This record gives sequence, structure tokens and C-alpha cells, in this order.
Amino acid sequence: MKSLVIIFLLIIPLGFFTKDKKPVHPFYETGYQPGEKLNYTIRFGPIKGGLATLELEEVVYEGENVYHAKILGKSTGIVDKIHKVKDIYESYFNIETGLPVKSLRNIREGRYRYYNEIIFDRENDIVISSKSGEHPVPKNIQDMVSTFYYIRRLNYDTIHAGDFIKVNTFFDDDIFSFDIRFEGSGIVRTKLGKFNCLKFVPLVPTGKIFSLHKDYLTIWISNDSNLVPIRMKFDLIIGSLKIDLIEYSGLRSELVNLK
Repeated sequence: MKSLVIIFLLIIPLGFFTKDKKPVHPFYETGYQPGEKLNYTIRFGPIKGGLATLELEEVVYEGENVYHAKILGKSTGIVDKIHKVKDIYESYFNIETGLPVKSLRNIREGRYRYYNEIIFDRENDIVISSKSGEHPVPKNIQDMVSTFYYIRRLNYDTIHAGDFIKVNTFFDDDIFSFDIRFEGSGIVRTKLGKFNCLKFVPLVPTGKIFSLHKDYLTIWISNDSNLVPIRMKFDLIIGSLKIDLIEYSGLRSELVNLK
């Protein structure tokens, strides 16, 4: 399940690059707001193996108003009986810039336990991990949760099929970098309805989670002002794992359902 949560988070761009690697100006008005809640089901073929919930609220941290995002991934059904999982990822990030100031990771998988807090020192371009101490990082680095919302600040009118999105995050006490290839738009049908979506394929360097240039993971996000992830599909040696949006509330604008 830990890998499932990571898969869920792998939609996190820091900036656009065209085929010749020229940067594209990315920002526009955010597609999210406090009070938003997204629920997803995780399935392997007909087997329902887990649920993921994303919530966003506005809170006060260190005397400043920030957004607090929380992702909960948990096992269900037969998977829960075999290997109980409850993973929580949290991020506190600046409302204006979308850059995190603190992140937390709380993992409970069977008998395995892991907890870590990360503090982002923007002035000195370092992060402080409660597990491993200080790390120098690139300017404007994200964490895996904050970038889930960062993707919804980007201007997709400036990107074309075949272009890449550069990803740069701090995760698992390391700098985690890869590209996402944009593959255009298309219709996706789910139990919620029919949606016009943008399609992306992450390309991760060998030795990380996936192998470079292997289209194991495909992500579809709504082609509207919300930019909500609708479906994520991970192709396995036998079958595939699918993560679908099943319920939502508190969106900034109405989700465009073609029905």
C-alpha cells in the first residue's frame, strides 16, 4: 500500500518543458479551495484493495495562514485482513506560492511503523528531517503532497502533446526528480460518469519506483478549471491496478460531467 500512495502522488509538476526543453510559464488561478474533499477507490481487477482520501483546509501555522493538505490511504476488504494498512501524508503549504513549510509522513503497514517530519527552510534552501537532519535542496522544492495541489495551478493551454513536465520533490529524505509526458486529451468513463481528461505518463529514472521510458503508470485529470485527478492506472506483470475518483465535495467549481 505504501507504493500505492506513492503512485497516487506521482502527478506533481514543478514546471513545463516543451520538446526542445524550453520552459513554459505555468501559473494561473488555483483550481482548489479549503473544504475540498476527494475520495478514491483502489482496485486490482475486480478486487477492491483500498481507499484514499484527500482533504484540504486553511489553518494557522507559525502565526501564518497556510493550507493543510492530508492524504489518508488505507486497506479494505480481504487486503485489510491479510495486511492492514493505514498511511497518512500531510503538508502545510503557503497559500500564495503553494510551497510547503512542513510535511509529515505516518506509516502503519502490518507491523511496520514509520514517522517523519520535514521542515522547509526557504531562506537557506535546506530541509530538516527528524530522521536524517539537514539536506541542501533546490530552490522552490515541493513535497509529494503539496505538489498534488501545485499541479492544479498550472496553465495547460500552454502545453502540447509530447511536451514534458519536470518534477522535483523531496521525499523519503532524498531529492526525487523525474519527467511527466503529456499525451493530449480524451474521454474517460467511470462510475461517476464521463469526463474530458488530460492524459499524462510519468517517466521515472531506473532505481526509483518505476523504470525510465516504461509506460507503467497513466494519469487522467479533468480538463476543466478544477484539474481533479479522475483515474490513475498502473500496469502490472499480471493485470493492472486502477485508482478511480468515487466521491467529491467542496470543489471550487462544478466538475464537468459529460454523462
